[in-house]
Amino acid sequence: MIYVDDDDEDERLLGLLSEPQNDENDQPVTTAANATDNRRGNKARNLIAFWLLGLCNNYAYVVMLSAAVDIIDKFNNHNETVVPVCTPQSAGAILLADIFPALLIKLCGPFINANTHLLVAIVTLMSAGSFILTSLSPAKWLAFVGVVAASLSSGLGEITFLKYSSHYHKNIVSAWSSGTGGAGVLGATLYCGITFVLSPEATLLVMLIIPILLAISFWIILEHPRQSIESGNPLGIYSAASGTGCCGSRAAPRGPTFSLAQKINLIKPLLKYMIPLGLVYFAEYFINQGLTELITFENSLTLKSQYRLYQVCYQVGVLISRSSVNVYQINKLWVLPILQLINVVLFTCEAIYRFVPSIIIVAIFIVIEGLFGGASYVNTFFKVSQEIAPEAREFSMGVTSLSDSLGITLAAFIAIKAHNLICDYRNSY
Repeated sequence: MIYVDDDDEDERLLGLLSEPQNDENDQPVTTAANATDNRRGNKARNLIAFWLLGLCNNYAYVVMLSAAVDIIDKFNNHNETVVPVCTPQSAGAILLADIFPALLIKLCGPFINANTHLLVAIVTLMSAGSFILTSLSPAKWLAFVGVVAASLSSGLGEITFLKYSSHYHKNIVSAWSSGTGGAGVLGATLYCGITFVLSPEATLLVMLIIPILLAISFWIILEHPRQSIESGNPLGIYSAASGTGCCGSRAAPRGPTFSLAQKINLIKPLLKYMIPLGLVYFAEYFINQGLTELITFENSLTLKSQYRLYQVCYQVGVLISRSSVNVYQINKLWVLPILQLINVVLFTCEAIYRFVPSIIIVAIFIVIEGLFGGASYVNTFFKVSQEIAPEAREFSMGVTSLSDSLGITLAAFIAIKAHNLICDYRNSY
């Protein structure tokens, strides 16, 4: 436990959140995994593992959003159609079930210390359960339970893996972010493609390979720090100056432990990262789950196929931008929510007045929307990983992950209402 005088506490905590990266001549607090990367050349192996973890963790969440219209329509007894209609229930309902449980997990996660391996086991089981329940459910409420399981799996996994990433090389954040972007493209594309051959229910069962891959990535591919003999330091933070730690011959010293009051004080300076990210995610998910299902065209694609296509286009943009941080960094995070809110205005006007002549134009703008969203995510967590002092970094990564879920949850509530208002307006003419 860190003990500080009350007069010095706020200054010390602020210093943790603004401490720059150490120079090579400094002796930073490093993790055992960093030492392993350096001594055994396992950086590439861990990068691959975290890319796969990002892919597998977000996969169920993405598939549930791609399957939103199918899940709703399964219990509405509607036939496939190419004629634009307003569905009786917005895909925002699926979004709400797919994000609100994750938000609850993220609210509690930063304040709870638990064994990482146990948490990953829970994530794996819930991910598998989500596909089974959603596919085989005979009732709508049970299908929604499956969506909730996917949400819990994704939320718990994100906060667990982001906190775990703070004990590895800085490029791990980029690998994780790129993997989550890959989940978007792969999940949306495979679901869209396989449903041309199999039923949505069978397609969801095929996806059970993903929880298996998650387990392989974490317990086989990723090299873990050996646990310290001290129960309070499960990740084995050690001193780079001495070169010892949980992977060395001596047990690692205990890492910093913050009281609840100290953790709360650490949150306020993180708002400069959290607010822009939350606004970007609010805007893009309001578009994706509140507006795009209302933007339809009379062509060879059914309405469900058009919705799936939009999801693929969005995820392509996300993948590109989430993989870009090692090439280009965006320092002014506030630019991205402004651009994304402009997109909200454009998509809202199109959903109401339907003035765009081609689905191709809409698809291009959806890719751009994904670019903004992915750039906000990866640059936010990259900046946190670079600008926050090592001893506060793990907690800060977990707390910052709250912002996207808050934005998405707000978007889900508003998307449901906006969907109904737009439908009422269009049906009145």
